[in-house]
Amino acid sequence: MGALGERLKKAREEKGRTLKELADRTRISQTYLKALEDEDFGVIPAEVYVTGFLRSYARELGLDEVEVFALYRKTAPAPAEPSVQEVQHIKPAVTAHIPADVPVPGPSIRTLTLVSAAVLVVLVIAGAVVYHFLSKTPEPKPVVPPPAPVKRVAPPIANTTSHTPVNTNITTAKKNVVTVKQVNPPAKGKLIIKLAADDTSWYSYRLDKGDWTSGLLMKGKDIEVGAEYKITLSLGNAGGVRVMYGGKQLKPFGPRGASVKGIVFTKDQAGVVFTSKKNEASKVASEAKKVTKGARGE
Repeated sequence: MGALGERLKKAREEKGRTLKELADRTRISQTYLKALEDEDFGVIPAEVYVTGFLRSYARELGLDEVEVFALYRKTAPAPAEPSVQEVQHIKPAVTAHIPADVPVPGPSIRTLTLVSAAVLVVLVIAGAVVYHFLSKTPEPKPVVPPPAPVKRVAPPIANTTSHTPVNTNITTAKKNVVTVKQVNPPAKGKLIIKLAADDTSWYSYRLDKGDWTSGLLMKGKDIEVGAEYKITLSLGNAGGVRVMYGGKQLKPFGPRGASVKGIVFTKDQAGVVFTSKKNEASKVASEAKKVTKGARGE
């Protein structure tokens, strides 16, 4: 075993690899790998295989390929050269006429095998290159034809010969039109008040012991609210809202733009404003007297 074989075997053993593991990784027969380590290159068919096996061996074990090939050149036997005496005794070749029926020796089987292998390798590489470029060729996009123009069809003409008479008198048709005015639903309850806005004003009211309801009454609009025994009302523009109670319009509860709260309506009170709890009882009695006198016509 020379320097090359020792270098290869030492590198393999340092990596903890066996010949079988190395053969499985490189796809090279154990016989050829053993021949490389023993420097028995005659076992390998040709030098081209020797150099290829050395390259795979070096790459798998992480060796420097330049160093490996330098050791191989020092170890590989050089082709024998003829001596000077042998060269002097070599006679020049004599050109002789070879009859047509004498067979000419052809190339050896080994040469044919190497040539066939080389051609096969070239064909495989060429096929791989062609497949690589064909697989990356973008597929042509399908050509979508433009949408067909839509034909506009005229709407059907109404049949004027039906038995239903057609009113062609525009004046008569206008007279038959009834204008429906949207109104608020009528209020329900024993106590009903109506609010009509001469100016826009906010309002808030409470029916009996229910929750407070607030809103904005626009100019020219009116609403009606009803309760069973008590209505409490507040106005943001007391002078701009007319209040009707029991079919009569009450006096404004304040000037325009004034905010008045706590206007109470009961069966005995026609809109009493409670400013504080102290005079609440006196105002209730006073307003009750006014309602009674008004009922008597006094």
